[in-house]
Amino acid sequence: MSTKFREKEKSLHVEELIEGIEKLTPSLKIIEDEIDRLNIQELAPHEKHQIIRNMERVWYLIKLLKLLQSFFKEKMGFGGDSVLNYLFLSRKYNEVPRFTFDLDASWRERVEMKRTLLKEFLEFNKHLAVERESLELPVTDDKTIYLYTVEYDSEKDFFPDFLSLRYPTLSRWSGEEFYKYARRITGLNMDYAVIDALRRIFASTLGVSNARIDYIRFEVSIGYEYPVRRESIELPFNLGRVEINVTELEYQLASKIANRVGKDFGEHLPYVLPDILKAATDLRLLRYTDLEKVKTYAEEISGESFQELVIVADKNISILLEKGRRY
Repeated sequence: MSTKFREKEKSLHVEELIEGIEKLTPSLKIIEDEIDRLNIQELAPHEKHQIIRNMERVWYLIKLLKLLQSFFKEKMGFGGDSVLNYLFLSRKYNEVPRFTFDLDASWRERVEMKRTLLKEFLEFNKHLAVERESLELPVTDDKTIYLYTVEYDSEKDFFPDFLSLRYPTLSRWSGEEFYKYARRITGLNMDYAVIDALRRIFASTLGVSNARIDYIRFEVSIGYEYPVRRESIELPFNLGRVEINVTELEYQLASKIANRVGKDFGEHLPYVLPDILKAATDLRLLRYTDLEKVKTYAEEISGESFQELVIVADKNISILLEKGRRY
């Protein structure tokens, strides 16, 4: 290694960076152990590699959920596909989940403006910094970018009652190469000595020299009063047991029936077949729920009788089986 690169690594606080990366990223062993726990049979090598790539993103999603619940406590609740698949199907009922990569949350206190909520997340980011749950990645000698902090996601924030946020993380396989990401965010080109030093650090900690930066995206609904219950759940990846506020399972499944599987989409049905398939897959959880409660919620959400929903669902699933096999 040249003297120039030794000096550059010294100026980048290498030991501190390595310590931060090792704390904030999942090891391959942790990912592979979780796949083994799921006991997925007869995987070809290329299939297992794809699952490993996807599970890295799932680790970040679950870690973020844990951090949010720990900090915001009763202010926040969680629901949606990630909760259904990674907490209930996978951990509570030992079934193989389907992959999904967004996190859905709800803000349980009254707020008038998104700006108020953004201030809450500024405090959350300060907490992450204090707890060393965020990372400064050098771009130049005097410029850094922040990873593992919550950012406002202007690209996705379209609706007045949902706040779209994102959480940039280091990744082995998905996202944008780190130096390209840094250039896009800062408008600055990394010095080659910085790139080379970081490549050495990434190779030693992640096993890949050209690490990438990816976003874990999540939404926080505002002004909705979902029925919530407290659940004690063992998280995947040995991330510990948490007490978490989740939207009632019966309500979440009723929403999938009312808004997807049992909804009459008319001529637009071919365009939503993938969503109907995903919802139908998640309805495996019906066997663990109070079905009468599901029916009541489905009728409340849809404004239709449950029998009418069943008739439409039968038609939608028949068309899915006929025309949607490629999914």
